[in-house]
Amino acid sequence: LADVRHRDLVIRGESAVLTLRWVATGPDGTLLPVLDADLTLRPCGEHAARLSLAGICRPLPGSPEAGPDRAILHRAAAATIRSLLSRIADAVADPDGAATAGRAARVPDAARRLAAPVPP
Repeated sequence: LADVRHRDLVIRGESAVLTLRWVATGPDGTLLPVLDADLTLRPCGEHAARLSLAGICRPLPGSPEAGPDRAILHRAAAATIRSLLSRIADAVADPDGAATAGRAARVPDAARRLAAPVPP
């Protein structure tokens, strides 16, 4: 399970930026590392846009800082972020289709607003 919190969408020039915090819990209820990130959508040509994520994943106190456990956590975090970006991109490209296809059951209103045209 994940608790995702976000701030209001901010327009910076031609870009739309959504700041979020992703706090996940494992199957046994233990907290996993926290992701603080900015999602940015910016025009990239006349009919294209680039979606990017810049953030930091903070380990919990007492978690391993090195070794195989850290490498496994890094790979899991990278896969989760790729999945998140893919689902958001699908929802931005086709808000109605993403929900009906079941890939993104519900996209927050702020993420949907990323698809809105950016004012000049």
